[in-house]
Amino acid sequence: MKKIVYVVLFWMMAITSVVAVPIQQSDIPSALEEWVPWVLYNKEDKLCPFSYQKFDNKRCRWPIKTSLELRNNGGSFNQQWSVFTAQCVAIVGRGDQWPENVLVDGQIKPVTRKDNKPQVYLTTGEHLVSGEFNWSALPKTVSLPADNGLVFLVVNGQQQLLPKVDKNGVLWLNDNSASPKKVENDSVTVVVQRHLKDSIPFEVTTRIELNVSGSEREIQLSGALLPGLIAKQLSSTLPARIEKDGVLRVQAKAGQWIISFTSSAPAMVEKLILPNNITPWPETEVWAFEAQPQLRQVTLSGVVAIAPKNSRLPPQWQQLPSFRLTSK
Repeated sequence: MKKIVYVVLFWMMAITSVVAVPIQQSDIPSALEEWVPWVLYNKEDKLCPFSYQKFDNKRCRWPIKTSLELRNNGGSFNQQWSVFTAQCVAIVGRGDQWPENVLVDGQIKPVTRKDNKPQVYLTTGEHLVSGEFNWSALPKTVSLPADNGLVFLVVNGQQQLLPKVDKNGVLWLNDNSASPKKVENDSVTVVVQRHLKDSIPFEVTTRIELNVSGSEREIQLSGALLPGLIAKQLSSTLPARIEKDGVLRVQAKAGQWIISFTSSAPAMVEKLILPNNITPWPETEVWAFEAQPQLRQVTLSGVVAIAPKNSRLPPQWQQLPSFRLTSK
């Protein structure tokens, strides 16, 4: 039976520090709640998530996933949206491919035009937008929002496992030759290394090496985000997304790939938990720890020290104390 591995950080010397954190909605005094809309008038974007270490770079809408089923004579789509301030968002289509029967959460909504692209108005929250197309022949391309997330595409009943979308959001329908059939040599190996920085806030950079063979397919990696941490930034040449439950979904194809992401802790960290692995996530990980003695002094327990230069850690991490952890 596997067990959960704990990494415990013991304080040797406490240094007082003050950290400013945003007030939570639930912490606002009841006497001031009615003033919140007035304070945020024309400043609603203050509530939006921002890019890692770039507070002014706000993202007030997230196109989570777009699914399309297209045929020679038409097709349909649906988009999952996460919206943090009410606004108009671009949906699938363009001037010569205008969507019909557009629904938002099952309700018919008007479609407006901006820059020759269809838009719908969405309120704050999670939404599902759907629509249909009618055409006389399958087009070569379909337009998506430029900042689109994961894409799932079926053309004439054939699933296209790695849809080609350029930086402008143009989806190419005739350049998706991946076969949906599973082949015998489908395999994936995963190597995981983490850089832990004892800063304020506590930061973890996770580096994932993927070695993929066989067909192009979606891979779900459970264990990428450590419990209690919040994902901040994801870097991947493959289409990828970290779900709310911490699962990393990757639209993978044969080759060697590096995925990295940064996460941080919302409060002071005293211990980290390495949960049970779920295949293909490896049982063993290598962690490099960067102390910040000007903030506090700590000692680690529950880990096995290794020689960094004998590991596959990136060169910039090999100067740090390193440890091997296993989930069993």
